[in-house]
Amino acid sequence: MRKLVRPALTLVGLAIALALSVGCAKSGANLVGNWKGSLQLPKSSNAAADGMANAMVSAMASNITLNLKGDGTFSMNMIFPIEGNWSVTGSKLSLIPTKLMGMSVDDMKKQQPANGSTMAASSSAQKPLVFDVSADGKTLTGQDSDPSKGSLTMTRS
Repeated sequence: MRKLVRPALTLVGLAIALALSVGCAKSGANLVGNWKGSLQLPKSSNAAADGMANAMVSAMASNITLNLKGDGTFSMNMIFPIEGNWSVTGSKLSLIPTKLMGMSVDDMKKQQPANGSTMAASSSAQKPLVFDVSADGKTLTGQDSDPSKGSLTMTRS
Protein backbone atom coordinates (compact mmCIF):
# COMPACT_ATOMS: atom_id res chain seq x y z
CA MET A 1 0.00 0.00 0.00
CA ARG A 2 2.82 2.42 0.87
CA LYS A 3 4.38 1.69 -2.51
CA LEU A 4 1.23 3.03 -4.21
CA VAL A 5 0.74 6.06 -1.94
CA ARG A 6 4.19 7.61 -2.49
CA PRO A 7 3.96 7.72 -6.34
CA ALA A 8 0.38 8.94 -6.09
CA LEU A 9 1.41 11.80 -3.80
CA THR A 10 4.27 12.64 -6.15
CA LEU A 11 1.86 12.83 -9.09
CA VAL A 12 -0.54 15.00 -7.10
CA GLY A 13 2.35 17.30 -6.16
CA LEU A 14 3.44 17.58 -9.80
CA ALA A 15 -0.13 18.28 -10.89
CA ILE A 16 -0.41 21.09 -8.33
CA ALA A 17 2.96 22.54 -9.40
CA LEU A 18 1.89 22.41 -13.05
CA ALA A 19 -1.42 24.11 -12.27
CA LEU A 20 0.36 26.85 -10.33
CA SER A 21 2.89 27.41 -13.12
CA VAL A 22 0.09 27.74 -15.69
CA GLY A 23 -1.64 30.23 -13.40
CA CYS A 24 1.57 32.23 -13.09
CA ALA A 25 1.94 32.30 -16.87
CA LYS A 26 -1.32 34.25 -16.91
CA SER A 27 0.14 36.77 -14.45
CA GLY A 28 -1.75 39.60 -16.12
CA ALA A 29 -4.74 38.84 -13.90
CA ASN A 30 -3.05 40.61 -10.99
CA LEU A 31 -2.57 43.74 -13.13
CA VAL A 32 -6.29 44.31 -13.71
CA GLY A 33 -7.44 47.59 -12.20
CA ASN A 34 -6.75 51.32 -12.16
CA TRP A 35 -3.30 52.88 -12.44
CA LYS A 36 -2.03 56.47 -12.13
CA GLY A 37 0.90 57.79 -14.13
CA SER A 38 3.90 59.98 -13.50
CA LEU A 39 6.44 61.16 -16.07
CA GLN A 40 10.15 61.47 -15.44
CA LEU A 41 12.28 63.56 -17.75
CA PRO A 42 16.01 63.00 -18.09
CA LYS A 43 18.29 65.62 -16.53
CA SER A 44 19.94 68.14 -18.81
CA SER A 45 22.82 70.51 -18.23
CA ASN A 46 20.38 73.42 -17.75
CA ALA A 47 18.88 73.23 -14.24
CA ALA A 48 16.48 76.15 -14.85
CA ALA A 49 15.09 74.52 -18.00
CA ASP A 50 14.80 71.21 -16.12
CA GLY A 51 12.73 72.91 -13.43
CA MET A 52 10.30 74.47 -15.93
CA ALA A 53 10.05 71.26 -17.97
CA ASN A 54 9.42 69.17 -14.87
CA ALA A 55 6.69 71.57 -13.71
CA MET A 56 4.93 71.29 -17.09
CA VAL A 57 5.32 67.51 -17.14
CA SER A 58 4.00 67.20 -13.59
CA ALA A 59 0.90 69.18 -14.53
CA MET A 60 0.29 66.99 -17.60
CA ALA A 61 1.11 63.76 -15.78
CA SER A 62 -1.38 64.40 -13.00
CA ASN A 63 -4.10 63.35 -15.44
CA ILE A 64 -2.53 60.16 -16.82
CA THR A 65 -4.66 57.17 -15.92
CA LEU A 66 -4.80 53.56 -17.10
CA ASN A 67 -7.55 51.01 -16.58
CA LEU A 68 -6.59 47.41 -17.39
CA LYS A 69 -9.76 45.34 -17.73
CA GLY A 70 -10.12 41.62 -17.09
CA ASP A 71 -11.27 41.01 -20.67
CA GLY A 72 -7.86 42.05 -22.07
CA THR A 73 -8.85 45.58 -23.06
CA PHE A 74 -7.63 48.87 -21.64
CA SER A 75 -8.53 52.53 -21.55
CA MET A 76 -5.96 55.21 -20.94
CA ASN A 77 -6.13 58.97 -20.61
CA MET A 78 -2.87 60.60 -21.61
CA ILE A 79 -3.87 64.12 -22.73
CA PHE A 80 -6.40 62.33 -24.99
CA PRO A 81 -8.20 58.99 -24.58
CA ILE A 82 -6.58 55.80 -25.89
CA GLU A 83 -8.29 52.40 -26.01
CA GLY A 84 -7.03 49.01 -27.06
CA ASN A 85 -5.95 45.54 -26.02
CA TRP A 86 -3.32 44.47 -23.54
CA SER A 87 -1.25 41.36 -22.94
CA VAL A 88 1.57 40.19 -20.70
CA THR A 89 4.60 38.18 -21.78
CA GLY A 90 7.03 37.45 -18.99
CA SER A 91 7.55 40.74 -17.18
CA LYS A 92 6.46 42.90 -20.14
CA LEU A 93 3.02 44.49 -20.44
CA SER A 94 2.06 45.52 -23.98
CA LEU A 95 -0.73 48.00 -24.70
CA ILE A 96 -1.85 47.86 -28.33
CA PRO A 97 -3.90 50.96 -29.23
CA THR A 98 -7.01 50.43 -31.38
CA LYS A 99 -8.68 53.81 -30.78
CA LEU A 100 -7.28 57.30 -30.34
CA MET A 101 -9.65 60.08 -29.27
CA GLY A 102 -12.59 57.71 -29.80
CA MET A 103 -11.68 56.92 -33.41
CA SER A 104 -10.08 53.78 -34.77
CA VAL A 105 -6.49 54.19 -35.94
CA ASP A 106 -7.68 53.39 -39.49
CA ASP A 107 -10.39 56.07 -39.35
CA MET A 108 -7.86 58.60 -38.13
CA LYS A 109 -5.56 57.72 -41.04
CA LYS A 110 -8.42 58.32 -43.49
CA GLN A 111 -9.00 61.78 -42.05
CA GLN A 112 -5.38 62.84 -42.03
CA PRO A 113 -4.50 65.98 -43.97
CA ALA A 114 -2.60 65.69 -47.23
CA ASN A 115 0.69 66.42 -45.49
CA GLY A 116 0.19 63.34 -43.28
CA SER A 117 0.85 65.10 -40.00
CA THR A 118 -1.61 63.37 -37.68
CA MET A 119 -1.00 61.22 -34.65
CA ALA A 120 -2.46 58.15 -36.34
CA ALA A 121 -0.11 58.58 -39.27
CA SER A 122 2.90 58.55 -37.00
CA SER A 123 4.48 55.19 -36.51
CA SER A 124 4.52 55.68 -32.73
CA ALA A 125 0.70 55.78 -32.62
CA GLN A 126 0.61 52.30 -34.08
CA LYS A 127 3.32 50.70 -31.94
CA PRO A 128 2.52 48.90 -28.69
CA LEU A 129 3.27 50.79 -25.50
CA VAL A 130 5.54 48.41 -23.58
CA PHE A 131 5.97 48.53 -19.81
CA ASP A 132 8.22 46.56 -17.49
CA VAL A 133 6.16 45.03 -14.68
CA SER A 134 7.90 45.19 -11.30
CA ALA A 135 8.48 41.90 -9.48
CA ASP A 136 5.78 42.78 -6.93
CA GLY A 137 3.32 43.81 -9.68
CA LYS A 138 2.79 47.26 -8.17
CA THR A 139 4.67 49.38 -10.71
CA LEU A 140 4.66 49.57 -14.51
CA THR A 141 7.59 51.43 -16.10
CA GLY A 142 7.60 52.42 -19.74
CA GLN A 143 10.53 53.98 -21.50
CA ASP A 144 10.84 55.11 -25.09
CA SER A 145 13.51 53.44 -27.19
CA ASP A 146 15.18 56.85 -27.00
CA PRO A 147 16.07 57.27 -23.29
CA SER A 148 16.46 61.03 -23.77
CA LYS A 149 12.64 61.24 -23.90
CA GLY A 150 12.21 60.13 -20.29
CA SER A 151 9.97 57.45 -18.82
CA LEU A 152 6.40 56.88 -17.67
CA THR A 153 5.72 55.07 -14.40
CA MET A 154 2.28 53.76 -13.52
CA THR A 155 1.32 52.85 -9.94
CA ARG A 156 -1.93 51.44 -8.62
CA SER A 157 -4.43 54.15 -7.81
